Order: sequence, then structure tokens, then C-alpha cells
Amino acid sequence: MEQSGKRILYAVLNWGYGHTIHAFPLIDFLNQYHEVIFAADGQAMILLRRRFPQNLCVPMKDVRIRYSKHKVFMPFSLLLQAVKMLLGLRREHQLTQNLVKHLKIDRIISDNRYGVWNKRVPSYLITHQLRFHMPIHTMEPLSIFFNRMVFKGFTGVWVLDSPDNEQNLSGKLTHENALSSHPKVRFMGLWSDLVPRTVEEDIDLLAILSGPEPQRTMLENILLKQMPLLPGKKVLVRGVETSLPLNQEDIILFDFVDRERMNDLIARSRMVLCRSGYTSTMDLVRMGKKAIMIPTPGQTEQEYQAELYHKRGWFYTVSQNALALSKDIQAAQKFEPPNLSDWFNRTDLLDDAIRAWPKELLKIKS
Repeated sequence: MEQSGKRILYAVLNWGYGHTIHAFPLIDFLNQYHEVIFAADGQAMILLRRRFPQNLCVPMKDVRIRYSKHKVFMPFSLLLQAVKMLLGLRREHQLTQNLVKHLKIDRIISDNRYGVWNKRVPSYLITHQLRFHMPIHTMEPLSIFFNRMVFKGFTGVWVLDSPDNEQNLSGKLTHENALSSHPKVRFMGLWSDLVPRTVEEDIDLLAILSGPEPQRTMLENILLKQMPLLPGKKVLVRGVETSLPLNQEDIILFDFVDRERMNDLIARSRMVLCRSGYTSTMDLVRMGKKAIMIPTPGQTEQEYQAELYHKRGWFYTVSQNALALSKDIQAAQKFEPPNLSDWFNRTDLLDDAIRAWPKELLKIKS
């Protein structure tokens, strides 16, 4: 580890809890040796301030994406927002230059915020997508081109996954594509702040809601109708900080839980129901839990990951509109999460990446 600590700007994307939560164990490690300053917006800022009250957190607005209620309109909705996203990248890049100057930043770590880099400061992008899973597959080469352009601004790209072509969670998003062997790419292993525990599994079904509206509420309404019909103990974590006005006598409801409570609930559960987001998947694999995965309709990354895990026999998946809990829980029992314990919380890989921070890395060309 470098003896002299650095002042690090750590920028987090405010698109769901996942981008913030998977940063927790990395930040815990960095806080031991460096001064970490956060740049975030909205709920991401709230979560970071709650978990790390001793760290300075500056506001950095990011682009708001709202998914359509109807999957057929999703590609058109995203296309219309493309210009808005590009303008947002330019805005956050300009703000980054000001922060680097006034806060005397030594290093930048950007979690999926493509505009957060500085040409004079070693800047690192955290991602699990070297290419995007596009609604129209023939457009996927464009995502490779886009990422190549993005990489030019960064000193390195840190991929949250194992480098193994078979035992990994991102599939073709980071493996076996034109950018997998890019000289700036480092595979950094899998990260989760949850800790496996041997406890009594007294919860028959734990449903965890997350992700963008209106799809979060739509899935919640489906679950509130179906969960009371199931036997056993059922828990629903709504993932919001506003109380549900209805009295659900057959379901234990939580609006929002901290990570310690989430760790306890997952450890006690026989079956988990959640979105097929990447952070949720890392948590489930870390805890070794069976799950029903429901991708957010129209969110192509989640749809691809759910299909990948289902084919590999790791997690059962079903579409939101086809959900039938009594049948799906039985089907999900046949699936078994992979054992990837050797790749979790690899601080040695993070340490190696930090040691490779000298400025000559800036000379690497795309």
C-alpha cells in the first residue's frame, strides 16, 4: 500500500441502490489509507452520508432515467433521452474539473459516471459492462465504440467480476468481447458487504423491491395480491422511505432497511425474490441463497442477466407479468447459486490497482 494517502474523489451514479451499495466495501478499504470525498446525488448521497458520516459528500447531479410502463416503448424512450444523457455527461465533466481544482483531488474513482474524469489526474471507471445489451442486437457494436471513446478519458477501467470466462456474473457484457483484453481493463472480483451467517431460516419468502418507478410500484402491487395467499412467513422490503398506507396482516412490511438488517433478513430466508440487478446478484451469491429473479421490464441488462443465470441453473427467473408465486417458488427450488467465494471482496486486487497509480499510466492509449 502506498505510504502517503491520497485525496480521492469517489463519484457514484444515482440509478437505484445497487451502484451505491456495492461501493461500500471498496470505500471501507480506501478509508483506511486515503481521504475519500464523495460526489453523488439524490438517494445515493443519502445512503453514502448515512453509511460514512465522516466523509465529505458534495452534490453532483446526474441524468434522470424513467423507464416506460410498456416494454414496447422502451427503446424509443431511451433514444429520446440520449441527448439528455450526453448533455448530462458534459455537465458532470465540467463540475469534475472544478472539484479537482478547488478540492485538490489526487485521484478519481467513478462508478459508472462517464463524465467524471480529469486528464491531469489518474481517473478510474468502475463498471460491469464493457458493452451494453441493446434492445436491437445489431446496435451492440455501437456500444463497443462508445466505450472505447469513454475509455480515452480514464487511466483505467475496473470491472467488478471474476476474469474466468465461465464462472462469472456478467457474461458477455465483460467477457469474450473486443474490450475484454483492453490494456486499461482490470478485473477486480466481486464485492458485497453482506456476511454469510449460519442461522435458522425462519422466513419462507423474502421479497426485496428496488429500481426505477413506475416498475417498482407495479411489482409491489402484484406481490401484495399474491403473497398473502402463500403459507408461511413472508417479508416484503419495499425499498422506499414512504410508508404504505395499507395494513397487510399476512405480510411483514419494511419500507427501507439498512444493510445490517438486510444481512439478517437474507440469512434467515429460504427463498428470496428480487430484481436481477448486478448488486442484488452479488449479494445473493455471497450469501448462497436461492432466488426468484424478476428483471425490470425493458431494462435489457437485467433481462440478459436473468436469462444467463437461468440457463446456467443458478437462479430461477420469470417475467413480471407472468409471476405466479405458488408455482414459481417450487420451480426455483431446483436452482442452485454458484460458489464464487474465492472472488469476493478481493482487497488484494484493489491494492494492486492502487499500487498501479503512477502517472505514466495516463500514457496508455485506447
